[in-house]
Amino acid sequence: MHGRTGWAGGAVSDAPLRTHLLAGLRWALAGLFVLGALVQYNDPDPVRWIAIYIAAAVAVLVVKRWLAAGVAVAALCWAGAIAAGGLVPVEPGELVAGMKTQGVEEWREMLGLLIIAAGCGAAFMSERPA
Repeated sequence: MHGRTGWAGGAVSDAPLRTHLLAGLRWALAGLFVLGALVQYNDPDPVRWIAIYIAAAVAVLVVKRWLAAGVAVAALCWAGAIAAGGLVPVEPGELVAGMKTQGVEEWREMLGLLIIAAGCGAAFMSERPA
């Protein structure tokens, strides 16, 4: 017999625990993405960045497979376009020190998009197909 046993010796399902953990993870990711959207207010092109971060927050909360997949693919394509433009090597410490150079900005943008893709990909994989 797999799984846990309850106080009366009966099997206890891990499904409620998994459901609560996934819900907590989705809310945490959505919060992270909303914060990502909020810090874009002073970006030179804030609308597209706010849009992708809000779309990611909605995708992980609503958990429609097609929406999560679409946002993940869009983020991956956008990150690929940034990378294809030629990324300048930067030191890891520069990434947290602020937007001091164009190279740092591009790396931070690409990494943010990869986080979005990973979060939406996880939401996609955690939802059972209808």
